[in-house]
Amino acid sequence: MTPIEQQVQRLNRKVDRLAKTETQRATSSALNSTVRHIKSRIVKDVSHKVSAPQKLIRKRVYIKRSKANTQFARITVYPRDISAIGLGSARTLTRTRKGQRLVSGVSRGAGGRFTKRQHSGNTSIRVGNRTYRNAFINQIRGNWHVMQRKGEAKYPVDVLKIPAGKPLANAAATMPRRLFRAEYEKKLRQEYNYRAQKLSQSK
Repeated sequence: MTPIEQQVQRLNRKVDRLAKTETQRATSSALNSTVRHIKSRIVKDVSHKVSAPQKLIRKRVYIKRSKANTQFARITVYPRDISAIGLGSARTLTRTRKGQRLVSGVSRGAGGRFTKRQHSGNTSIRVGNRTYRNAFINQIRGNWHVMQRKGEAKYPVDVLKIPAGKPLANAAATMPRRLFRAEYEKKLRQEYNYRAQKLSQSK
């Protein structure tokens, strides 16, 4: 076999490899890069809208990576509100009057019922950069939460949350398709060019 024929065979093997293995790898890599970009944009957008740390939003967005033999990537968004306790360390703030804290403990009357507090609504909870008036910290099914009374009565009591559910749902409905169209073709072209150049330099 002449040297030219050997070179032709080598070139054919490279072309076959590019058409099969490297094409699959390039497609898979471009898909993964695109879904990572989409996740990052969703997290940043929702974080800005609800004024919450990106790390909290990131826990609601998941991606399933593509493999060379599957050619499939998926991004999943869980549109749920986030408990306010996740903002960081919590501390109690109390209002004062003439140097005395306006805090009253709960007491029971003669019949064993809870009596009205002498002072109410004077305790706040500060979590991260947010302050919640008339709030307290309590444990529900093993998890701590910041809770808030709507009035002077013992109930109703609400668990305070960051309203991230609706922004996450809106982002999941609009951003992936738009960003995929804008990013995937560009990233796929980059992958093809990179792998083609790498193969042309190999022996």
